[in-house]
Amino acid sequence: MRYAAIDIGSNAVKCMVGTVIDNGYPVVIKEMYARVPVRLGTDVFQSGSISAESEIKLLNSLEAFILLMKSWNVDGAVIAATSAMRDASNGQDILRSIERKTNLKTWIIKGKVEAALITDLFAGLGKNEVQKIMIDLGGGSTEVTFANPDGKRKSKSFQIGAVRSLLHEVSRVELRKMLDFIEDSIDPFGHLIIASGGSINALKSHFGLAEPLYLTFQELQKAYDQLHPLSVSERVERFLIHPDRADVIVPAAEVFLKIMKFANAQKLMVPKAGLADALILMQHQGRTPEQY
Repeated sequence: MRYAAIDIGSNAVKCMVGTVIDNGYPVVIKEMYARVPVRLGTDVFQSGSISAESEIKLLNSLEAFILLMKSWNVDGAVIAATSAMRDASNGQDILRSIERKTNLKTWIIKGKVEAALITDLFAGLGKNEVQKIMIDLGGGSTEVTFANPDGKRKSKSFQIGAVRSLLHEVSRVELRKMLDFIEDSIDPFGHLIIASGGSINALKSHFGLAEPLYLTFQELQKAYDQLHPLSVSERVERFLIHPDRADVIVPAAEVFLKIMKFANAQKLMVPKAGLADALILMQHQGRTPEQY
């Protein structure tokens, strides 16, 4: 069966169409992906609500996505919104507008649900006898999940994101909380960090050339050192990074560098998949966000 998923993030709204192949563990096959840079986080993290202008852009984007879904003849579709919509004072009003416009059930999902969806998506990656640390850094929040070999999991969501960082809305206290959570939970004898989010995917695409699935600490440090001194327009011109990614990519790199130093990690696995993939897997499994 073919499914569609729309991810309303803090930096952009994304639509994906895909199927799932299950050969021992499920793999999401991406058939179509579209992204519109509607940055709800700028509104919400500064003023507390989504502006009328941003709402119109969002609804227009969703209308276009619905037409794409129809052309792909999907068997099911869901919409999920994350950090910016969670924090927006008018988030529920926007949700109702979305459901009226699309005629699709829409969820504003909590950080722990977002973390569980991502963890299920990446469950088959790496060796099962090694602790896996899933770090999903978006525009407004970072979800950190520890999946231990004995099957136990624990997750926390932190108000640390690339858009928040760009707007200087990430507190040192919140960053300290995240690092403390990692310190308290990490297995010092071996772990694999699996990183996801638009910015780390872009960093992998542009700078992670040594290994197919990995981004090394040296590559990430080199990326940061090359990008940080440049203006946004220079990053676009020299590295062909999308303008709406070029400004947030440096704050994201900085967060991952801090995590890697703290965890003494030499590389990250970057599968280049995210919440939209996870929402397609969720539908394949016959589940809804309430079941996480």
